Amino acid sequence: MQHQDTRNDVAFIRQFLGQAAACGTAADYVWSLELGLANLRRGVERGVISARECEALQRHLVRAYIAGCRLMPTEYDRGRLERGFAGARGVVQAWTIPQPRRCAQSDEVRVCVMHSKILLNDLECLRRADEVARRYAHVVLPPMPTEIEPCEILFFSPQESDQ
Repeated sequence: MQHQDTRNDVAFIRQFLGQAAACGTAADYVWSLELGLANLRRGVERGVISARECEALQRHLVRAYIAGCRLMPTEYDRGRLERGFAGARGVVQAWTIPQPRRCAQSDEVRVCVMHSKILLNDLECLRRADEVARRYAHVVLPPMPTEIEPCEILFFSPQESDQ
């Protein structure tokens, strides 16, 4: 029998990944995907999911990845995005394995967890950068000087500085 928390985790992950796939802006996408991946990382520790739920989550991850290719900032490395989603798919696949056997495959699982964690950290940084940009969008910086101001450079000899 599946634990109630595990069913709730799967439902939340599907909801957030579905929202990420349907988003129209990068900020909304990053927020929804961050919530989905955070719930995925938390849910894996609680129990085991069925093969049917695994397939459903895999489909949601693929849709979210396709949306990410369209919505993520162009400066963001596409290879990193692909590795992050491949890692998340590996984590979902590992979630179907009971805990004792999952530990036996720990190297493969660790690599998947590492790549999905990197993507999650990147999403958090992107969200924070977007918040800072929105907060300071109205700030007008003074213009940079066009001419270099002359300045004096003073040299002190060791004897003068001791006096």
